[in-house]
Amino acid sequence: MTTDTEDLLGPEGPAQGISGQPRLGHAVSITWLSKVFRMDKMTVKMRLADCAPWSTVSSYPVYDIAQAAPYLIPPSVDITEWIGALDPTTLPPYLSAEFWGAKLKRQKWESDAGDLWRHSDVTEVLREVLDRIDEGLRGWVKNLEQADTLTDVQRSTRAKALNPVPTA
Repeated sequence: MTTDTEDLLGPEGPAQGISGQPRLGHAVSITWLSKVFRMDKMTVKMRLADCAPWSTVSSYPVYDIAQAAPYLIPPSVDITEWIGALDPTTLPPYLSAEFWGAKLKRQKWESDAGDLWRHSDVTEVLREVLDRIDEGLRGWVKNLEQADTLTDVQRSTRAKALNPVPTA
């Protein structure tokens, strides 16, 4: 009885060269790859241009299946999602400058659109908000002090409880 792997790659035994069916982990020819991946030989040859051959047999390049397959099969993931998930530590060095350049362009666009605030702008807005809260508390305390309906004990208790926010 043969398994699917044996049907595709041959029985467990010595590798049978470029014309036979090699076992997993052995080098295969462009012809063998073109049959298995259902491609024209020239297409396989073009796609493997950047893949280093594992060896040569009779002056023909032979490739490791595991190394050659990524060059022949389209990726099963969405490339834009995959690239978007990359961080600077996982990028190849030649893409690092492009990554940081793209980040800088995005920051400039967000800043121009008003979606990105600089630290100084956030601090200024927060200071203004706190000033308004402080003014409101001080005015409320002043209004209560001017009310004649409170006794001296009530005023001192209220003053202790409503100690205004100190100014910087």
